[in-house]
Amino acid sequence: MRPNWCRTRAALVIAALACGPAQAQSVATDKPVYQPNETITVTFANAPGHNNDYVTLAPLGAPATINIGGQFLRGETRGSRAIRGQPGGVFEARLISGQTAQVLAAQKFAVGRTCLQDAVAQSQICDLSISVEKPEFALGEPIGVAFQGLPGQTGNEVLVLAPANAPDGKYAEAHRAARKMYGQHYFKGQPAGDYEIRLHLNGNPTPHLRVPFRVSAAAAVQTDRAAAAPPASAAAPPSSGKTPVASLPQPGLAGHWIGYVQCERKNRRAQGTGADARLVFTLGGAGSPGTDLFVLIPGQDGLALRMTESIDPSGSTLSLDPQAWIYPPRANTAPVALRATLDPNGLILTGSLSNLPGCPSFTAYKHNRDNRPRAGGVLALVAQYGNAATNTENCTNFLRFTSHDAVAQSSGVDIPEVVVDGDLFYTMVGVPYEGWQRDDRSVFERFWSMCVREIGKDRTSIQAQQLLQAAQTRRALQTFLIYTQPASAAQGRDQRSHIGFLGNYAALTGLRISRLYADLETRTAQAMEATRSNLASVLNSIEVIGGRQGPYIALPDRDRDSFVALLRQERARLSGTLADAEFAAFDIARYSRDLDGLIEARGVEAAIVADIEGFALPAQTEDIRRRFVDTFADLSATVTGQLIAAIPAPAPQPQALIEGRTHTAQAERHAIPHLAKADQTQFRTALARRNSETAAQIAPGFPDWLMAHISPDEQGRQAIEALAQDMLGTPLHELGAFSGDAAYRTLARAILSREERLHFELCALPPGFEELAELLCAESAVIAMFDG
Repeated sequence: MRPNWCRTRAALVIAALACGPAQAQSVATDKPVYQPNETITVTFANAPGHNNDYVTLAPLGAPATINIGGQFLRGETRGSRAIRGQPGGVFEARLISGQTAQVLAAQKFAVGRTCLQDAVAQSQICDLSISVEKPEFALGEPIGVAFQGLPGQTGNEVLVLAPANAPDGKYAEAHRAARKMYGQHYFKGQPAGDYEIRLHLNGNPTPHLRVPFRVSAAAAVQTDRAAAAPPASAAAPPSSGKTPVASLPQPGLAGHWIGYVQCERKNRRAQGTGADARLVFTLGGAGSPGTDLFVLIPGQDGLALRMTESIDPSGSTLSLDPQAWIYPPRANTAPVALRATLDPNGLILTGSLSNLPGCPSFTAYKHNRDNRPRAGGVLALVAQYGNAATNTENCTNFLRFTSHDAVAQSSGVDIPEVVVDGDLFYTMVGVPYEGWQRDDRSVFERFWSMCVREIGKDRTSIQAQQLLQAAQTRRALQTFLIYTQPASAAQGRDQRSHIGFLGNYAALTGLRISRLYADLETRTAQAMEATRSNLASVLNSIEVIGGRQGPYIALPDRDRDSFVALLRQERARLSGTLADAEFAAFDIARYSRDLDGLIEARGVEAAIVADIEGFALPAQTEDIRRRFVDTFADLSATVTGQLIAAIPAPAPQPQALIEGRTHTAQAERHAIPHLAKADQTQFRTALARRNSETAAQIAPGFPDWLMAHISPDEQGRQAIEALAQDMLGTPLHELGAFSGDAAYRTLARAILSREERLHFELCALPPGFEELAELLCAESAVIAMFDG
């Protein structure tokens, strides 16, 4: 009799397995249809529980030995696994026994197109077919082709891209399916024209299938790949010395900082430090567990420490104390500590460093870090399309981008302008420089090499060869991007590379900070109203930017000169406006229309011009002077007429000529300097005419007047000398060379004649001078004889 195992207590567990209700093993996907390369989540239940059981993917109908992305269950009987996505086709998710290699459960699903979805629903494989993503592609756009239903056995299934009019066997590019029954492939973008995708089976030169499509300049790039392809605009060179307009970061300690270490000059050679030593750190603010501090010293490995943050309750004083080395130094170096104070604007830290010999102080500036996510650009282009990305259009744009030779030298580093322009770099590459990593460098160099080969194929195009030469010789961008950022700095990997990357990052950020502050300063000046305080502010900005003081320390020479030139324009605008305002406030009508009014107005003019000279440019001051000339023209002409009218009439007395000369001298001192130049000439001419007319009236009777009024004594001698000076303005002993009109010469001869006669009349000298008296009298007698 057969034992009743179901009732035997000793075999309770076995009975439960043998007699209890069985639970089916199952496997399922989280959706029936996936997008190409979308992650596939596989859920399993009631697995046997062996360590080597696994879930996997396989093409529909493939043998159990086919394993795509398989993952062990490690003894789990239920759970889920994420398996990498597939390019396209109909698949099964399978639960495989690790003991027997049998398929315990399966679930169909599709990746890609509608026919594949129908295949899942109908549990059958689609008919043999190939298709293109769309009937018309843009220039340079990769050509996406899906295929399904291939035998997948021999590996002789070949897809080719050929011009529509090309004979069979002639093609632009070929792709071997490599035993795949389903899949997707991207061919390189093509020039404008009509094309075909042709499927050849088993080496047959006659295509089994043909699918036509077109490439045209008018076609739009597919939306989901537009972000990946590098646009031609990204290859355009940036404006020299310009960056996109940015804004200052939010004030406060929390955020990203770049510091400049001030070292004593005597230590710069020994320490390799100086103005180029940098600090790079990010503060978390109150409650932060700590921060990483990098001290970048040119010529050395640099220091990297994990620091503990301490912030006073006011939030304005910071202490960073060493917690642990990130990169242990080669030498026995003491870890640095930092003390700093936040400025009232919350954007600048100033403080001290300990344990960095000869470098006791620093200044740090807060900045906005570019944290945009990875999106599009060359990196995504290569990841999605592989070699198909290297078409003429994409490679031309990319090589133009990489061969821009415009650089900005800052902190001893040549920084390509295509990197300084963060938007341009992000658009082309697909990641901000701040997020640049080791793998990005590899992809970048791979794509560059592929593009050099692609462009080099065209040996008949002069433009292509010139671009190729430029790409191979202008390597400033590759040189700058040579440093890589490891995925985790705390792991201590690639220390030198990371420090090098941070050195470039610090130089780039310092340049951006300097340009940002200079740009904001310039824009502020351009919006200023014309006041004395604003003018003083602009003059101060010219001084600090020109001297690279404060946040402008990293400005290259070209940038500094450019910003200073713009500020000087604003200085000229403000000073010119102020000068115009002062001139406009002067009202000539307020002053009386006589000499006193003119003198008073000239005094105000002099004060205005002197004040303007203190702040305006020389050309502006000269312009104000010219405008005053026009303003005073009418009043000066009026006063000149009054002065001419007040000149005394000529009279036939010598005293009238003396008074005329006295009047002229007074006019030169008090009136003429206030007249316009033309009016000065007119007034002087009128005075000279009056004196000449007086001299003409005096001349006929002047000798007799001299005889009557000049006595033959010492008093007469003094009188004749005074007369020569007062009437003719010439010392007596110089009258022999006196020049002038006829009347003046007559007066001069008369005075000389009377002076000579005085010698004769005064020749009687005291005793002891008899011989001299005789000589004098003899000379006088001769002179008198000739005069007679």
